[in-house]
Amino acid sequence: MKRREPILTPEAQADVLSAATYYESERAGLGFDFLEEFERAVALIANSPLAFTLVEHRVRRALLRRFPYGLFYEVGDDQDVIVAVVDLRQDPEEILRMLKR
Repeated sequence: MKRREPILTPEAQADVLSAATYYESERAGLGFDFLEEFERAVALIANSPLAFTLVEHRVRRALLRRFPYGLFYEVGDDQDVIVAVVDLRQDPEEILRMLKR
């Protein structure tokens, strides 16, 4: 069975929008660059969900290139769920709290 593209929780959607808006405010076009990197990482997760680091009980992390962000997701039987898109420069304890929201 072919895997479906990962879905995002509402919280993860808000994370992506917030990050893209921030980067776009820093420099025109940078928000779109962030979104392209995000989409690249989502495609990698869809193709090889078990290839990324296991960071919590069932949660794995894929890193973005060019941006200090991680996509945290849970592997499903035929579809994965992205639960958070997090700036990794934060306190690790804060990141763990975000994963439990």
